[in-house]
Amino acid sequence: MKNLINVVVIVCLIFCASTPAQVLINKEYLQWIKGEFEVPAEIKMQRKVDGLQPFLDSKSEFTRMAAVRRLAEIEGPNSIGLLLEVFRKEPVPKGLHDVPLVKLEAIRRLGTIGTEQAKSALLGILKDYWQRGSNIKDDNSSRVDHRDFRTMIPLLIKTLDRWGEDKDVFKIVETIAFSDDVKEFYTYPNDIGQRAWEVYLKGTMIRQGILEEKDSAIYLLNFIEDIEKPIAYRTLKSVKKRAAIAILHQHSDSNLSALIKEFNDQIKKEPRDSKGFLTERHNILRRKKGTINKILKEKKEKEEKAIKKEAK
Repeated sequence: MKNLINVVVIVCLIFCASTPAQVLINKEYLQWIKGEFEVPAEIKMQRKVDGLQPFLDSKSEFTRMAAVRRLAEIEGPNSIGLLLEVFRKEPVPKGLHDVPLVKLEAIRRLGTIGTEQAKSALLGILKDYWQRGSNIKDDNSSRVDHRDFRTMIPLLIKTLDRWGEDKDVFKIVETIAFSDDVKEFYTYPNDIGQRAWEVYLKGTMIRQGILEEKDSAIYLLNFIEDIEKPIAYRTLKSVKKRAAIAILHQHSDSNLSALIKEFNDQIKKEPRDSKGFLTERHNILRRKKGTINKILKEKKEKEEKAIKKEAK
């Protein structure tokens, strides 16, 4: 019996270690992580920064997070310096599954402000984090450092996406995308590599004058096709493919459906080889069509899931 109990304990420990943090925390906490929360009335009623100070100094991380949102609402672009100050002094939570909620909210607010100064602030934070990355990936660094790094970097890159055509943003994202260090942080689905490659691909298309949705889709499908096969999981190839597909998910259904029709027409018109078999050109068109069909199916399933959730 004692041996059986030991086995059960070990299995439970393995399960906990392999289970994503999101599964082990409650739904409300997940909403705060996503920024889906209401600012409490006692914070919302504040009209000046001085009145917010007790909330910004609160021991409760949720209170500080809400105060950060209210701070940005009150001060707007003038809150950038204060947001940076809050970000820099905010300690990283030490709980096993905790994430830096206050830092997340500060980044979101800077993104919402959207000025050149806000962009510069976000760039400065991203550069600082990435420069420290070589230490974070070291096995001797703490779990807290790993979690803070792997939580903040993807959000920073995602927030800077709106400035993808900016040369300074493109430069740091390109550096991350092609860095050997990024291989240390390949995790699905929110890994640093994928976020970097998404913004890098968008910036590359802008630089090449690929601005129309249809042209963008064709570029991304060609990009996927050009990735050398096979594509193994947790490799740069898989990261690049996921990034391209993630961008295609943002395209309109009408554009993707129109491309399927075009590919069908091309397949019909494409001549077969001398023996009547399909050529490699046929196979390429069929693979591209298959990629789009899969994306449309996933988008529909996601939409249906959201409708069911809303109905509840």
